Amino acid sequence: FSDLASGPTGISPGDLVVVGGQSAGARGAMLHIDSMAVRSGGALPAGIKMVGLFDSGFWVDQAEILVPGQGVVQNLTNHTRTLLSVAAASSFVAPPECRQLLGSDWKCFFSAHRLPLLQAPFLLLAPQSDTFQL
Repeated sequence: FSDLASGPTGISPGDLVVVGGQSAGARGAMLHIDSMAVRSGGALPAGIKMVGLFDSGFWVDQAEILVPGQGVVQNLTNHTRTLLSVAAASSFVAPPECRQLLGSDWKCFFSAHRLPLLQAPFLLLAPQSDTFQL
């Protein structure tokens, strides 16, 4: 962000920065948006406004479900736990304050647990047609 602020066409006080993504990208934006904020000593220059736009990032923490014709489908909670374990990524992907408040690194990746902790304003999009997650 500092590169954006230093150039002749860069961002300046009063500008709005939208931080977001879709699906896994929304989860990543949700995880790190507060660390970018000025009030937390983040990367944005003073005077810049920021808002999150999370599209289809509301992954549901639920037990395994039975999908007719497909058998048992493993849920996203187990996928997330496995990924964090295999990649040994917990300590540098999940923000420390989130891990401390929620007690489990994997919970930081689920909107139902993470969104109440966010300080940055955000808009959450969850289309009804998103059958993979909803």
